[in-house]
Amino acid sequence: MKKWFVVLCLIAMISLPYSSAKNDSWIKITNPSPGLYFKGEEIFPLRSSVILIGSYSLKVKAEGSDNIIAVYFALYDVRNKDIVNNHWDMEKSDGWNWDTELKRGIYALMVAGAAIDFEEPVAIDWLFVVVI
Repeated sequence: MKKWFVVLCLIAMISLPYSSAKNDSWIKITNPSPGLYFKGEEIFPLRSSVILIGSYSLKVKAEGSDNIIAVYFALYDVRNKDIVNNHWDMEKSDGWNWDTELKRGIYALMVAGAAIDFEEPVAIDWLFVVVI
């Protein structure tokens, strides 16, 4: 009896992988991936920021759950505390994309997806961008 109790306790303590429902709303920035870039080429990966040296164009790509119907891209200037550029992408067939030009500065790149979901109507992802 003690053996069964120990086995049941061990099974209860094992963390089962989290399986998300198919209807969960999510969005993720896939390009640019966090890293240090020199003239558009990634030379070193980073954890949560993008540092651009010698390049002033940014091609943003995002992918999201099937229930997302529109995506809003925004570039927030951290120093001036203002949104300097934004874009709505309503065309899911070609993916969620945005090409923009940047000046030197420190930015927060935010992507928000509007979804058909009562529990999670908005999905958000962001990156920290430094342009030198």
